[in-house]
Amino acid sequence: MTKMGDEPILIGGFEKREIRIVDYDPEWPAQYETHAKIIAVALSNALMRVEHIGSTSVPGLAAKLIIDILAVVEDSADEASYVPKLEAAGYALRVREPNFYEHRMFRTSARDVHVHVYSLGTPDTSLCHKSGSGQTLNRKTERGGDSRSRDLLFLSR
Repeated sequence: MTKMGDEPILIGGFEKREIRIVDYDPEWPAQYETHAKIIAVALSNALMRVEHIGSTSVPGLAAKLIIDILAVVEDSADEASYVPKLEAAGYALRVREPNFYEHRMFRTSARDVHVHVYSLGTPDTSLCHKSGSGQTLNRKTERGGDSRSRDLLFLSR
């Protein structure tokens, strides 16, 4: 698909796909954690936060068979800082939305995981919640004595 102005771009074109809603699967949090670790390793210091979002993150809720993941980077418009790394880790860039907070969406070849990339400070990213397992992989900011920030990656429980 070609870019016209700042229109959303669907990379690879439209695809027909059956959408099924299934009962909650207690394995979804573990599937998220596996991908969160892959993303954290791939993006390293470029990753500010990664969270399990969407219906599969809510214990007991029926959902589509897609694990949705939020990945926050410093500037999602700066694709050179993270796109090649996510692609090398097995996630294909599928959607580019410059007029929606510079949203990018990647997915696995199995189409079972969507990774939504936003910039640090994007309003909606602060509304995301912890996964059903109670774990969120975050980049925690600590203030040093010289008022500079130091980011630490941690897995909270």
